[in-house]
Amino acid sequence: MEAAILEAGRQQLATRGAANLSLREVARTIGVVSSAVYRYVSSKEELLTALLVDAYESLGDAVTQNLDPSAEPATRFRSIAHAMRDWALRHREQWALLYGSPVPGYAAPEERTTNAGTRVIGMLIATISEGNPPVSQPSEALTAWVVPEVEKMGVEASPRHIAFGIEAWGTLIGTISMELFGQLGPLPEELGDEIFTRTTESLIRRLTGDGA
Repeated sequence: MEAAILEAGRQQLATRGAANLSLREVARTIGVVSSAVYRYVSSKEELLTALLVDAYESLGDAVTQNLDPSAEPATRFRSIAHAMRDWALRHREQWALLYGSPVPGYAAPEERTTNAGTRVIGMLIATISEGNPPVSQPSEALTAWVVPEVEKMGVEASPRHIAFGIEAWGTLIGTISMELFGQLGPLPEELGDEIFTRTTESLIRRLTGDGA
């Protein structure tokens, strides 16, 4: 039943959008009475949270599937970046849920979403921690904020590496979203490949200290 509810919810992301999820529509899609659905998800907000966690975990699984922990940092960074984009192209509505416009009136509960939501950026920062990016030391205020947040992910990294990780994360998310949300116009997929590869390789050159 939980799997069926999530699948119906994913369908609604495509047809109705995250802001218009309906548990009654979920029940109709599954073919059960509404009360049966309410036993598993008590509100639209709870369904939205379940869909968020499901999408984060799906993205995390896709990234780890072909990631070789023993590979060089540049190779691992490239693998993470391209796995993110590949997943986004296959799961556009779920990517929009994670990284698109916030749903009005909804705040994701940290206790349910933080671990899943930081899984991929944790892998990215762990990879960056083994590189040598020529970036400056962040301010004391930024250091005091980011270091404890990254420690919660179980990742050890210097403030300098974390600061570059935030830059790289924002660049990857932004480049993927720019393509998926049509901000470059009707872009052929092969040109999306080229733009994303150029962006990724530029970040890798910085990661390895081969160029700013």
